[in-house]
Amino acid sequence: MTSTNEHGSRIYLFSIVLVAIIGGLLFGYDTAVVSGAEKALENFFRSGLGDLYTSGWHGFTASSALLGCVIGGAISGLLASRFGRKRSLLIAATLFFISALGSWWPESGILPYGAPTKTLLVVFNFYRILGGVGVGLASAVCPMYIAEISPARIRGTLVSCNQFAIIFGML
Repeated sequence: MTSTNEHGSRIYLFSIVLVAIIGGLLFGYDTAVVSGAEKALENFFRSGLGDLYTSGWHGFTASSALLGCVIGGAISGLLASRFGRKRSLLIAATLFFISALGSWWPESGILPYGAPTKTLLVVFNFYRILGGVGVGLASAVCPMYIAEISPARIRGTLVSCNQFAIIFGML
């Protein structure tokens, strides 16, 4: 193999790894982002639901993505074996995208815009759980995929980039 081909292959490998570690970045971001929005969510839903928005509902809303992470992690091996690592990452990316859109606009043109109703609370939590499934799936499949495409001599370095992306996402 010539040095040009080896250099080109290395650039291609690092490009693929950079795209794959976006899953780790989103994992870290989605885990930490709710802490900044937690009080605003509480104020929003309490303003419309009053005493119906209990501390239990608030806790569930703050942690609903983590419930999805458990589901995503539990099904990650099955999906990775059945559909392959690359397709599983595409499924996770699709779930991230749908969750981001749904969390941004949970009314989706159906519910009254900006009205803090119980239905909106349920729909918002559904989208957060869906995003959590994507996070759980990506957190298991990203390092697996990176390890499979990496040469043995730099495998540990490239897989550890995923860990760095998780921490950077939390930051």
